[in-house]
Amino acid sequence: MGTETQPPVHQRIPVPAGTWHPLSGEGVPLSIFQSATRTIDGKRAAFLLCYEQLLSWSYVALLTQRPDVLVGLSNHHWTKHTSIPLVQAATLQSWARLFNVPAIEAVNE
Repeated sequence: MGTETQPPVHQRIPVPAGTWHPLSGEGVPLSIFQSATRTIDGKRAAFLLCYEQLLSWSYVALLTQRPDVLVGLSNHHWTKHTSIPLVQAATLQSWARLFNVPAIEAVNE
């Protein structure tokens, strides 16, 4: 038990101009159709990385995969003095309530 290896979850929708550099061939690629759902202890966990938590498309795409839990991963180092962390948390919790799925937040401050 616990010996299965799953591929890492990569950011599907990186921050434009911040980590995604369209037409340059550099930075994190846009991968909107890549799955960010993994099975953990028999439950389907859907991961939303930083910026993805602010976009409706991220949730709609993941919720079609019928996850058992939403997991929001964030790095607040660059945004700690802004309202972005609060907006991310509120958005994650709102979508979780809308689709009756629990949500977990993991934050690097």
